[in-house]
Amino acid sequence: MADRLLVSPSGSPGSAVGRAHRRGDLGGLQPDGKMLASGSLDRTVRLWNLGADPVAPAAAPLPHRSGVRTVAFSPDGRILATTSDGVVQLWDSTDPQRLTPRTPPMTQHAGPVTAIAFSPNGKILATGDADTTVRLWGIGTPGPPRPLGEPLIGHRGSVAALSFSPDGAPLASGSADGTVRLWDVRNPVVAAAVGQLPGTSGQVMFRPGNDILAVAGADQSLQLWDVHEPGAPVLAGKVATGHRDGITGLAFDSDGRMLATSSDDKTVRVWDTATPTRVTEIGGPITGHSSAVAAVSFGSGDTTLLSAGQDGNLMVWDLHDPAHAQLFAAMFSSSALTGLTALARSRDGHTVAVGTANATVIGDVDADRVAAWICATAGSPITAKEWGQYFPDLPYQSSCA
Repeated sequence: MADRLLVSPSGSPGSAVGRAHRRGDLGGLQPDGKMLASGSLDRTVRLWNLGADPVAPAAAPLPHRSGVRTVAFSPDGRILATTSDGVVQLWDSTDPQRLTPRTPPMTQHAGPVTAIAFSPNGKILATGDADTTVRLWGIGTPGPPRPLGEPLIGHRGSVAALSFSPDGAPLASGSADGTVRLWDVRNPVVAAAVGQLPGTSGQVMFRPGNDILAVAGADQSLQLWDVHEPGAPVLAGKVATGHRDGITGLAFDSDGRMLATSSDDKTVRVWDTATPTRVTEIGGPITGHSSAVAAVSFGSGDTTLLSAGQDGNLMVWDLHDPAHAQLFAAMFSSSALTGLTALARSRDGHTVAVGTANATVIGDVDADRVAAWICATAGSPITAKEWGQYFPDLPYQSSCA
């Protein structure tokens, strides 16, 4: 069946466009929100011009020797980093029509590169490895990336997530071994472990603007740690989330007053984190996905929340009243979206990129701007049978009527 576009009961549209990779992992957006890089297990990276109508590839695919695991733009958008098994490649992305290798491939990793992060000033690249190590690279000067010191060791499992604090130090690493480590990278040549969070799991994200680190994962709890003194982290707040399975994703709103968690239990929850010592849930679980929710992100103005599910649905929730989240739009494709794995959005929040098990899908969630385009290109409207599958409790309404 062809890709479908689905509007919510309120008539707000959703969109699903772009299927070029055979298998897609995740999308990384340039800081200005106009260019998307998508990496795929079909051994390519593609750039998408989000300013085009419709969204279109901006350049020929970038070939890799094996499946692409992660992609990320530097803070200024001038460098694109891609990982393919144990190789990291930096591309000059100043001219999206003609990307060229910025440096020779970085091949020092012994195993697949599983996590990557740029420092806030763009001068350091951190890479995490399935061999349990974290490496730091100097990329702020012309020439090949320079290893900064020795690999950081201490984890006993694959490095699953990396997050620099807003000022660039410390660096937090989460691992499949269920631990989080803090690294002093103020002098990256002699970087060293300065703290470990006890009894935690591997999802990590720094709160915007300060040294509060959110940690969650398989143990289903949410913890906020004050790491102003990385060598002596202080547990600021902990809450039993009520999730019945592991937490798969974290997302702060722009000022850090709300935090969303996604879970393998098919739900999303939103938390009031304005006071880290008193974390409380806002409303109840947000339900609608029929399978695990893989990722979550706040949208434009922090009044929408996006959730990507392994059921193939990208759902947009209206958070004008956070305690009563309402479905604003749902995007799905019975052919392309066979399991969403990652979610990213542009800085203005209007454009999103979704990584899937076999495709890369990009959509615009600004309803007024895309409604006409969606209705013009959707093809046949959603059928009554399809409506019953996705909105079983609501009466059928023809889309784009």
